[in-house]
Amino acid sequence: MLSFVYDVADLYKTEVSIPAAFRAASQAEGDLEGRVRRHCRDFFLNSRMLERIVPDLATLLRGADLPEEGDLDESDDQPGHLWDPEGGAIAGGVNYEELDEQVGGD
Repeated sequence: MLSFVYDVADLYKTEVSIPAAFRAASQAEGDLEGRVRRHCRDFFLNSRMLERIVPDLATLLRGADLPEEGDLDESDDQPGHLWDPEGGAIAGGVNYEELDEQVGGD
């Protein structure tokens, strides 16, 4: 349930939470958590952040322009590459578990 809230918070983390944490840490010792909360509260209030969050969410929830018919797997868009520390870049969009089972891997 809260995962959506955390996802939304991540959209603004670099703009709000991180600066608030550094600002609070640079101040006097004691009650760091409370100072961070107050800095965030002040930013939300002064910047009228909720007026921005609601339209941002509406834009995000409208979603991408998806095809009206057909299977999304038929898309010509190819996924990016994955990084294998032993082999470098490998193709994305491949179920490697199935390949392992075919060659007798674990």
